[in-house]
Amino acid sequence: MRLARRSGVLLLTATLLAPAPAAPAQASPSASSSASAPTSVPVLAPTSVPSSADAPAFASASASASAFAFAFAFAFAFGKKDFVRYADNSCVGKNGKAHRCAPWRLRLRSGRVVRLPEARVFTGQGIAARTPFALSPHGSQAAYFRVADGALVIREVATGRTRVVPGVRYPVTGEPPQLALSPAGRFVILRREAPSPPPRQVLDTVTGRTHALSPGELPLSFSPDNAYLLTFRQDGDWNVVYSTRTWSEVRRGPRLGGHFGSLAMDGATIAHLRDEKHPHHIVFADVTTGRPSSRPPIALPPGELGHWAHFDRANHLDVLTSAAPKRGGTWTYRWRRVNDGMRGLDTFRHHPRNVLDVVAGAPQL
Repeated sequence: MRLARRSGVLLLTATLLAPAPAAPAQASPSASSSASAPTSVPVLAPTSVPSSADAPAFASASASASAFAFAFAFAFAFGKKDFVRYADNSCVGKNGKAHRCAPWRLRLRSGRVVRLPEARVFTGQGIAARTPFALSPHGSQAAYFRVADGALVIREVATGRTRVVPGVRYPVTGEPPQLALSPAGRFVILRREAPSPPPRQVLDTVTGRTHALSPGELPLSFSPDNAYLLTFRQDGDWNVVYSTRTWSEVRRGPRLGGHFGSLAMDGATIAHLRDEKHPHHIVFADVTTGRPSSRPPIALPPGELGHWAHFDRANHLDVLTSAAPKRGGTWTYRWRRVNDGMRGLDTFRHHPRNVLDVVAGAPQL
């Protein structure tokens, strides 16, 4: 069987994926939000290596991870491709300004619009306060807090199925953590703000195990197979690559200039954007040496600005670009395949006033 097709479909078994319960209607920010508040607060701590006493639980987690990998491979081969362009929770008022409104809406490349009434929108602190929401790099998964029970869930866009992330609930008090998703939604990065920014945490959405990054360490990208995580450490101006299996450091090198760092399948090659002058260029480098690789820089089309790039499991590099309108109005966004002559994969338009929306492929942390 050739696993030559890539998709966001994830046909997990009933034990991993269960339909979300019916969600109650969300009250407006001016109404009381106590009815939708869950009763537990997330407790997230760095996880140690399992001992022999943990063997049954660890074996169960390993089985879940194996099921996840099998389901992803199955979907990779047979799934239908349809990805989210952006998640929309904005409405335009009479004054022409955008404001938050329920429900969240997923706007897909096919033109379909998927409404998510079960996804929490408001934090209860006013119309400008939005509950965190995240999309995976290519827009095949979405992560959000469910209104009914406060659970953090991962939704497979192509199938509509959801699975609950263990160990995380919407907090009763305080701010909910900001979210970012890895490819296929395997890991979620959690970032909290108050009272002081603690280290970011990487949570395995299948096993529920967490790993805390160092204070001030910024996650940049996962490899397409989730085997590696690329970070930037401010304490020494380093780029660091971790194995997500052991969370041990496997590579380190000097910080690379550029707008983003996208990690390839080998866990060693980085693509980053040089935007000092036009046209913008994508440059490839080795994370260990920081030196440019033998691959020549690739220029973006004239008039297009690079936002973020992501490798896929076949080592294709896709970049999200935008072009400004000549006289106000909507911006034009494009997904392009860098190593295929900048071939266009998708084009859509988005009004700059809708800054409330979450665009797939754009950095979220």
